Amino acid sequence: MCIRDSINAEYGGAVFFSFASLTFLSLMARSILVWGGSGALGSNVVESFAVAGWTTVSVDFRNNPKATHNILLENSDPETSTAEVSKKVAELVPSKLDVVACTAGGWAGGDIASPDIFKSLDFIWKSCVISAVSAGHLASQQLKEGGLLVFTGANVALKGATPGMVSYGAGKAATHHIVSSLSQPNSGLPKSATVLAILPIDLDTPANRAGRPDPALWENWTPLEHISEQLLQWANSESRPETGSLFSLLTEKRVTAFKKQ
Repeated sequence: MCIRDSINAEYGGAVFFSFASLTFLSLMARSILVWGGSGALGSNVVESFAVAGWTTVSVDFRNNPKATHNILLENSDPETSTAEVSKKVAELVPSKLDVVACTAGGWAGGDIASPDIFKSLDFIWKSCVISAVSAGHLASQQLKEGGLLVFTGANVALKGATPGMVSYGAGKAATHHIVSSLSQPNSGLPKSATVLAILPIDLDTPANRAGRPDPALWENWTPLEHISEQLLQWANSESRPETGSLFSLLTEKRVTAFKKQ
């Protein structure tokens, strides 16, 4: 039974809205778009916000059955695909988005001598950098004033040297630069938008467990729900961190600290 139906039943067809019910309706209308919403982290974010009553929009190459809306990326050209996503978002969420989160990404190893260096660089460029730029460009059009934009960087890229994974380090350093740039005045984002980034070390995902099947390691990997809970807290807070902030995710024995850099 929807809210209106329950009110009709209780008052014999006459509709009365209290301040509390109006507030509830307002909260129900809050919305988040997750770029990469069908990946491990993106799916967890979608599910957590959906449970909290948010309208969720997943943007990815496959559907997320737990999202309110799915927008599939069907065009390989980022300019065209981002424009198509923006058009669909305007139709699905005409009141604009409260939060845009980019959880898309990937990993590639290899030093500069690797025969696959250009292949891995192309993969990281598309999965990490293009995804971040696409999410940022979308936010410039569809995020509300005072909205929240969150990117996924990497703690390892902070130190500035990743000789064993050159492409990955370059891609994540570029993501950090995008955060810094979009946090500045006249960046093109809506007024008073907050731009943040989470910087994981190791995420506790099925793929990572399969790749490193040592339970002793898993204790210090960041559970995905810790990230989703923090994003939800930031989204609901009127006192968010300073725009442009980068947060390293430091997990020890299943306890995670978000350390501002």
